Amino acid sequence: EDGIRDLVRSRGLGDVYKRQMPKAIIFEELPTTKNKVFWTDFDMVQTEFMLLNRLDLLDNKLTSKIQLYNNYFGSGMGSIVFQEIREAQGLAYSVGASYRQATKKNRYDQMLAYVGTQSDKQKEAMKSINQLINNLPKSEELFDIAKKSIINTLESERITKSSIIWKYINLQKKGLKPAPRASKATLIRRVTIDLIGLPPTPEAVDAFVHNQRAEAYGELVDRLL
Repeated sequence: EDGIRDLVRSRGLGDVYKRQMPKAIIFEELPTTKNKVFWTDFDMVQTEFMLLNRLDLLDNKLTSKIQLYNNYFGSGMGSIVFQEIREAQGLAYSVGASYRQATKKNRYDQMLAYVGTQSDKQKEAMKSINQLINNLPKSEELFDIAKKSIINTLESERITKSSIIWKYINLQKKGLKPAPRASKATLIRRVTIDLIGLPPTPEAVDAFVHNQRAEAYGELVDRLL
């Protein structure tokens, strides 16, 4: 704390520790048990609408599943929502949906959907997005794209100096403790047991540990699947 105080003073920001900080206001997340409509009129020929629903309290164990769901269902041009509503049905010029995980303990997850469309297509677009949310279509092709997207993110992710403190703070807000990254030997054991229920052979571990290519993890997952 002393180091942070000295750094703040050295930047000419004054002694912020002597200032009276306002008390944080806690806004209650109201349940969405009944439909409510909030309407705003703009001078525009298009129409935009958002659907928002409060879900369950934060569960950190669901993070990876939520990421996969979002990639598959509503994030990007390869998602179910984009392909169905914009490409197949032509009901929107912009569309997206996501399961938004809470960023703090004792806060609720949310389901959010957005559609930008022509005024005469609003009713049909609203019906279509609701149907997709309540009856998730199955597509092996789009599911594979979603999985590969996550793998590519893991392979290309880099830890930068500026991101360390924010990741630490975000973990604290979620009630988690930071942990060092697993070694490659630990990583292959985890993913192999998770996917096929058996530990990797010593030869497989040795080959993965010494494989320095960026695609090594993705290729490993593909082989196991």
